[in-house]
Amino acid sequence: LGNCPSEQVVDICQQLKIAVQDKHPFAFKFESLGGFPSNKSPRIFWIGVGEGKEKIADLQHAVESALSSLGFKGEKREFHPHVTLARLKKPEDLRPILEEISAEDISPKPINVDSIALFRSQLLSSGAQYFILEKIFLEKD
Repeated sequence: LGNCPSEQVVDICQQLKIAVQDKHPFAFKFESLGGFPSNKSPRIFWIGVGEGKEKIADLQHAVESALSSLGFKGEKREFHPHVTLARLKKPEDLRPILEEISAEDISPKPINVDSIALFRSQLLSSGAQYFILEKIFLEKD
């Protein structure tokens, strides 16, 4: 969401609750590893979602739609569910590593999703720190 005034947090949380009111817990599995912009010279090392990516995309779309009422602009790029594993200060060829490991090696079991969270990040010289402002549970079946 970027920088937001602290007085907007209550409204954001309310919209997040609306976004997930009909969403149910689900599971997903990781499927692939890669680098962005390329495996040869990446700045980002990521793990991509396979099974369950439609549920994550549905959740992302619901959140984006709900927050648009507060003036937040939607992402123009296509959404690709993933987790950033590392940000590389100096690009290093990932291809030899990717030949040795798989997403299954890193995360062999499904990951259960039963909530979403609104975080505040604080950038420090030692790196970013994250604080949960609100955790919203998905509706049980």
